[in-house]
Amino acid sequence: MSEINHEKYKNAFRELTINDGKKGFKPYLTSFIINILTYSVTLWCLGSIIGWGVGVIAHYIGGVAILGKKLLKMEAEAETIVEN
Repeated sequence: MSEINHEKYKNAFRELTINDGKKGFKPYLTSFIINILTYSVTLWCLGSIIGWGVGVIAHYIGGVAILGKKLLKMEAEAETIVEN
């Protein structure tokens, strides 16, 4: 096995972690879209559609968008620990 460059490892780990977050998001979004297309638009289902839409947005923000920033912060902290 060849030696792995530290920077390549960090980038690969970051990409795998973010892709994992996206994998969890895609089925959630797909089922949301299918339900919107199959529901008849009645007053009672608008509340659930709005609530589910808020959930989809929160899932994306928490599982995909914030995850990348959190990984960068954790990597910086880990490098500080290693250097000391």
